[in-house]
Amino acid sequence: MGLGLPKQERFIAQYLDRLKVPWLVGVGAAFDMHAGTAHWAPPWIRSLGFEWLYRLCFEPRMLKRNLWSFICLADMLREAARLRVISFRQGRAKT
Repeated sequence: MGLGLPKQERFIAQYLDRLKVPWLVGVGAAFDMHAGTAHWAPPWIRSLGFEWLYRLCFEPRMLKRNLWSFICLADMLREAARLRVISFRQGRAKT
């Protein structure tokens, strides 16, 4: 799906069962980048996995669109850290 946030997520949620496919993927700005209508981050930023941060700096409107994504990411990281702390306290580390 290349509809952009939040359209592609709504489309995927609404039509996944009807399309009878195993999965659908939201590709974000991939089509725009390959078409040349959006700019790629410099290679060193991409190699670190921070293309999203680069885009956020140059497209601040992304923050509003992606706020829930950032909240979910923060929740997942917090939960992963909490589980790791619990596993260390119990004497075993999850890797």
